Amino acid sequence: MNSWFNYIGIFVKKDSSLPYNYNHLNYVNTEHDKVNAHKIHLEAIEKKEDVRLSIIDTKTSQLITYTGVIFSALSLFMVVLIRIMLLNIRVNQLKNLLLLKFKIFYTQLIKI
Repeated sequence: MNSWFNYIGIFVKKDSSLPYNYNHLNYVNTEHDKVNAHKIHLEAIEKKEDVRLSIIDTKTSQLITYTGVIFSALSLFMVVLIRIMLLNIRVNQLKNLLLLKFKIFYTQLIKI
């Protein structure tokens, strides 16, 4: 039962082992120039990442702004379009009613 709970993540075993087996002493570098060059390289990567994230943030905010403008414009003109459609429906109903009345009038006029 505990293995099933571990599988779905309810009771997770605390694992103190490292994800990879390595000896940290292999990565000790005593050459100061290489360490500084690596540090400068990592700082450049971090700056590029910051620029990339700011561009993504800017584009996301622009997309949200444009979406808001589009929905505002649609909601503004939607009322006008609905009124025009209802007016067209009423005009068509009125036209059909007048045609029916004229037809009835002329059919009665012809019978006389």
